[in-house]
Amino acid sequence: MLLQWTRRSRLCLHLSARGGAPLTSGVSMMNLPEEITRHLPDGYQPKQGCWLVLPETDKGRDGIATLNSWLRTQDWYPQALQAIAWFGDDGVGNLLGWNPGKSLAILWNPEDGASWWKEGSVAELWQFILGGYGKTC
Repeated sequence: MLLQWTRRSRLCLHLSARGGAPLTSGVSMMNLPEEITRHLPDGYQPKQGCWLVLPETDKGRDGIATLNSWLRTQDWYPQALQAIAWFGDDGVGNLLGWNPGKSLAILWNPEDGASWWKEGSVAELWQFILGGYGKTC
């Protein structure tokens, strides 16, 4: 498996013809709150492309274990985010993570470096995403 960060800030997974050993995360699933783990192992995708909880492991796309393992091997990945357990993908380039030090979920775009742009409870972030990011049209 080969993960690649595209110019449009989307995390894409491509299957490598070379195969190889499965990636593991080093981030314990036990650190995630029940609100997230109850959707494992299959994940939670309330609308197309929006995985509020990625599958735990999935050879066909970027599951939680693969995403966490891959991010931590990237030279651009901020040291300040090492404790974050990444569990979701909003489908537009932002990742959902769990900050165990604050017991809060965060919304982070890798282009923002070590700063995340939204934090709150898991339910608050899910509502924010599904509600159009607080935009009124």
